[in-house]
Amino acid sequence: MQAQLEWLKAHDGELVGQLGDLVAIQSISTDGEHQREIDRSADEVCKQMRWAGLENVAILKSGDSNPYAYGEWLGAPGKPTVFLYAHHDVQPVNFVQDWQSDPWKLTERDGRFYGRGAADDKGAITVQLGAIASYLKTVGKLPVNVKMLVEGEEEVGSKNLGAFFQEHKERLQSDIIVVCDTENIETGLPSITYSLRGIVALHVEVQSATKPVHSGMAGGMLADAALALNVILSRLYWKNGKLPIPGFYKKVRKLTAKEKRAFRKLPGNNKTWRRDLGVLKGVQFSLKKGVHPHEQTWRLPAVTVIAQEASSIKGASNQVLPKAEAIVSCRIVPDQDPGKVGKQLTRFLTEGPPWDVK
Repeated sequence: MQAQLEWLKAHDGELVGQLGDLVAIQSISTDGEHQREIDRSADEVCKQMRWAGLENVAILKSGDSNPYAYGEWLGAPGKPTVFLYAHHDVQPVNFVQDWQSDPWKLTERDGRFYGRGAADDKGAITVQLGAIASYLKTVGKLPVNVKMLVEGEEEVGSKNLGAFFQEHKERLQSDIIVVCDTENIETGLPSITYSLRGIVALHVEVQSATKPVHSGMAGGMLADAALALNVILSRLYWKNGKLPIPGFYKKVRKLTAKEKRAFRKLPGNNKTWRRDLGVLKGVQFSLKKGVHPHEQTWRLPAVTVIAQEASSIKGASNQVLPKAEAIVSCRIVPDQDPGKVGKQLTRFLTEGPPWDVK
């Protein structure tokens, strides 16, 4: 492997430049307004696949899905086929004022790279293609067969991925899948992720009237949709960290004693977790007493309000708001059924709304 390591060292600048090219493309998949950028991003990934030496590079789709970039190298007969997964779409840039550099320009600072998607997940694309290129450009072959798929809608729940796999299952047939879209347990410590939580998302909308009305005329009389929504969302608060949704934990698979012991051997403590998460001084964790952080974040469900909207602060006026909405995201774990969880959560949030709002 020495030749490959030397090649990577010699071409470090080129690989960083390719990551920068990917980061510069605003391939936001969550708002429906960046389709051209998502298409550009897939094209750029294909270009870099060809540069690395992959063959049969193509843009693939399933129905109206965002583009998947695909490439392969099958020149190792009799050897296993490794399937590499990554995604080229990204989240929008929120809290722009907190960024120290342009989110769409890859920036190195204190030994780290910053930019939207630099880690999640365009960095993985560069790492995978760099590893492939280091072999194909030195010895002309890989020790295994490789199929690489880079998705364009992971950030919106991979809504077409199941259908895509069914449609292209013959082409994608492999022996093992490597997913480079997970966290490091600690910088410099190699890790294998054994559990990822799934997701169920609900769009909650509350409406009390057909139009906003001046608060001097109707305040205290017309039901405040924003307040009603917050009363509904407050049902998700439970002091000991366990959600009060009926039946919610019934199917949650219990940890084995071996798993619990393994969690407690991993690095990390209250001080490092607070530092890494940016928790403010005096603010408590929302964990149930006695639950280890890894148990909660890896193997227990959780509900988060990821967006809430009624009126903008800048555009606020003295009105009773007739409409408010939120997105509630639920992380689910092994043995929980997403359809049933969605129904449980919907029933819990919609029963007996304040002032009988709609």
